[in-house]
Amino acid sequence: MRLPTLIAFCLLLALSEVDAADKVDHRFLQLSVDETRHQGRQLVSDDEVCWLLKQDGRLQSIDLSQVTEFKQIGNVFRPYSTNEMRTRLIAEFGKTYEVDTRGSQVLIAPTGKARVFAEIVEATAKSYAAYFGRRNFKLDKTETPLVTIVFPTQKQFLDYCGLDQVKHTQGLRGYYSPMSNRVALYLEQPAAVARSVDGDVGLPFRVSPPDPLRQLTHFGAPPVDTGFRDTLTHETTHQLGFNSGLHSRLGDDPTWIVEGIAMLFEGDANRDDARQQTTVFQRMNRERYVWFQQYHQSRRKPKSLEEFLTTNALFTTNTLDAYSESWALTFFLAETRSSSLSAYLKKLAHRTDLGEYTPMKRLHDFQAIFGKDIPHLEMQYLRFMKELESAPQPTPTDATATATELLPTPRTSPVTLR
Repeated sequence: MRLPTLIAFCLLLALSEVDAADKVDHRFLQLSVDETRHQGRQLVSDDEVCWLLKQDGRLQSIDLSQVTEFKQIGNVFRPYSTNEMRTRLIAEFGKTYEVDTRGSQVLIAPTGKARVFAEIVEATAKSYAAYFGRRNFKLDKTETPLVTIVFPTQKQFLDYCGLDQVKHTQGLRGYYSPMSNRVALYLEQPAAVARSVDGDVGLPFRVSPPDPLRQLTHFGAPPVDTGFRDTLTHETTHQLGFNSGLHSRLGDDPTWIVEGIAMLFEGDANRDDARQQTTVFQRMNRERYVWFQQYHQSRRKPKSLEEFLTTNALFTTNTLDAYSESWALTFFLAETRSSSLSAYLKKLAHRTDLGEYTPMKRLHDFQAIFGKDIPHLEMQYLRFMKELESAPQPTPTDATATATELLPTPRTSPVTLR
């Protein structure tokens, strides 16, 4: 039996009672749909759907017309502790796995391997906090445990993709899912994925269907033949971004900025964030830079920045071009307009509109921070990228490669998505 209209109306009123001081609902709620009970903290709701943050960090969208019972079970939401999460993960994956916890990070991997992988995650988290701390970006405190799962084989990873409701794309090495809030990847060396320079590799990117009960799409990281460490660093950066107020798990942030931020941390200089001791040449992602230069010279349409800012079209037609431009634009903004970039990220993170994030809305939000003259900004952006060709290069030593060796030639075969 469903809730009568009057009770449903009262439920909406109860869900809308949020502390006006900080606009965050801290209550621990329980919504039942028939015999299924959903417990968590309300993130946002409208007259059709309520999104709950569950104790393990997962998101749950609930059709309010289907709710049969509503009650408050506590004044303050209580997420699982890392020890509780450890116990639940061992029960989920079995005793052939072990768990290592570092702060809010909880990593599960085959026995004997968790510690070294957890150290990579921990180092990424520290670099991430330092990077944004130096740029006066106040990060939110992580609310729930952040789970990372390392599978020994690709088959086990693919089986889990199905359980996690993640669509597998050819060559996917790892992903972060905003829905489950988990990072998943695998150790086994992946088979090479052939692609043409025109781009025939599928990429999972976020879209904004009008359905408020949409399944949030995961963020994988494609593009180059990189190893396990870079994959783990990239996906961990996604996870940190969506749990610290940098990105909104429900706000449908543009793919280019989500991927661009993650790619900033692919280079050792940015991971260490030793900005005072590094040059712009050392901080730039050399492989992305070379690919972008090739793309700019041969395939990029003139005055195409506005389209890139407002649609995911390039991600569907040429994945590697899209990723190279995502890095290039984000790097340009981080190096030349860091305070404005922080303001833009905060604007995106504070979006709670469950409707479609249309191209016009995306453009308006970008122009509100960086100005309305997109063609002029594009000219400055492309000039900055060109000037990197003559940026001071680090002096080669016995322990380092020369600048020429550090700048790879763009590959056209074979590459793997990660």
